[in-house]
Amino acid sequence: MTRRLALTSSLSLSLLACSLASLPFIGSPARADEAVAANSAQDPTGGSANSGNSAQFYDQGRELYWDQQYQAALAAFDQAVALQPDLAEAHFYRGRAAYRLGQYDLAIEALDQAVRLAPQLAGAYYYRGRAFYKEGDFEQAASNLELALEIDPNDPDALTYRGRAYYKQGLYARAIDDLDQALSIVPEETLARFYRGRAYYKLEQYFLAIADFDEVIAQQPENATAYFYRARAHEKIDAFTRAREDVLQALELGLPPNLEPRARQLLAELGS
Repeated sequence: MTRRLALTSSLSLSLLACSLASLPFIGSPARADEAVAANSAQDPTGGSANSGNSAQFYDQGRELYWDQQYQAALAAFDQAVALQPDLAEAHFYRGRAAYRLGQYDLAIEALDQAVRLAPQLAGAYYYRGRAFYKEGDFEQAASNLELALEIDPNDPDALTYRGRAYYKQGLYARAIDDLDQALSIVPEETLARFYRGRAYYKLEQYFLAIADFDEVIAQQPENATAYFYRARAHEKIDAFTRAREDVLQALELGLPPNLEPRARQLLAELGS
């Protein structure tokens, strides 16, 4: 579902950093979520008539959220915004809880409200970008991540996710630019390195792709998907023995269902 973004020219406050949790190649998923928790510790409710009750539900929701009880957290944030509809932080966390539950339309709706009420809440643009990414709207994902990066151009998580969104659009050189920058900030970020390897592969820069997959595998030796993509790169440079070893290792470790048939086909093509 495509939505128009209401762009604002007054994005000037600091980024509420957010994590890249729940992904297969993450290096430190709690890194930025902890920063958001610290930045959100002050009372966000102001002084409205319902602020007491809304603050209670908001605090309860955050406690449940950080305890990974996302359904209960969502219910608490529902109560908070019902009592105080202008509570931007509650809309923000409501969107995050919905995202964790895979309810991406609801997440986008809640984050729309968050950025309407608080255009400086860069974490809302970040999570809205992630929700659009999950829905397959990679252009909107990149646009939202751009808004987050206008506030903090050096946020590695936003750079990595925008790089992924560019990759999905076939914009491989732009993806590599973002992923280069993310890796210059956090060299151990395996998700960025993995997607950079895939982008190099698409650009037929197979040796650079292999170097990135080598590093991913060094950090995550059980990463079957990295072995599979390295096998494909080895096959392209006629390193057939190494390609076969990689694809066998990928199958032994266990590939996602969408990759296993492709791996078996590659193995058959490589022969014995």
